[in-house]
Amino acid sequence: MNPEMEGERVKRERNQRGHGERLRIEILETASVLLNELGAADGLSLRAVAKRLGIAAPSAYAHFSGKAELIDALVGYERGRIGDHMDAAAESAGAHPRERLRASVHALAMFLLRNPGAHRVLLQAQRTTDKVPRENNPTLERITVLLRSCVDAGLPVRLPVTRAAVLLAVGAPSAAQMALPRHSSAEAEAAVCEFVDDLVFLVLGR
Repeated sequence: MNPEMEGERVKRERNQRGHGERLRIEILETASVLLNELGAADGLSLRAVAKRLGIAAPSAYAHFSGKAELIDALVGYERGRIGDHMDAAAESAGAHPRERLRASVHALAMFLLRNPGAHRVLLQAQRTTDKVPRENNPTLERITVLLRSCVDAGLPVRLPVTRAAVLLAVGAPSAAQMALPRHSSAEAEAAVCEFVDDLVFLVLGR
């Protein structure tokens, strides 16, 4: 078969691979990868996402009216990924409430450090709403639940739970933001882990 014809056939097959809600998820997954390659949302576009995914641009526009709607959806998508990482880390830490909290906040910071594009999009979303995480922010809610478990277990929490949760929810991303451009990957991760431990010990003690 002519190579050009073969290429067109493969491309058509890929276009048909995803549809409906699954295609929407594939678009978000691909946009997330591109976002991290770009480092920011400036160069992100639906056409670029469609090209990377191997679908026609109109197929992407059937799910998102434009870049603004894509970015809004990416915020929710990345928050979901963060939540999955935090939950998995807490589960793997065992039963001790402090270790579950520590592991969860570590996972939050590490995700943002390793996904700088997602981090910047989430920061921008936060700046356009509130200066601190909102009460319905799922990341803040997770940390609050873990802190309340510490209280229930009799651990001395040095701040009111709501204030301690905001400190951790803001402090961990801030550490990731500051470390990324100044260190190599290994140095950045070590520095962020140390900072997160300091935050947890500030809240709960050693």
